[in-house]
Amino acid sequence: MPRIGKNNMCFRIKVNKSGELDEVKVAKHAIVCYKVVSKGPRAKKTAKSYIQDYRYTVGKTARAKFDVQGFNIEAGLHSYRNISSASWARVSRNKDLRIMLCVIPKGAQYYQNRTEYCSTQLTPVAFI
Repeated sequence: MPRIGKNNMCFRIKVNKSGELDEVKVAKHAIVCYKVVSKGPRAKKTAKSYIQDYRYTVGKTARAKFDVQGFNIEAGLHSYRNISSASWARVSRNKDLRIMLCVIPKGAQYYQNRTEYCSTQLTPVAFI
């Protein structure tokens, strides 16, 4: 299983009112999310993440293990919670990037913050 995001990705885990890290959640149902990607060689089915160059294929679930270092997740599958956050990320980085509609499958582990998810599984559904 690839260690997606190692050394280049950082997802800050929320801290609760007691000063403890939020616990990892388990998806009780599929969670809709959005991934910003570069256009791939087969634009209708495949794309790469713009930071890690990890290849995503529509309909194929990507898997990763978390690597938690203090308050940060250094490895995992990163996505946006809503289309407006994904659109802002795409425009602010490079207008040649695309957005993929994805789901975090039922049973996957995930963390969330105000605008993003970091999960152990991510299934691309379609390009938007």
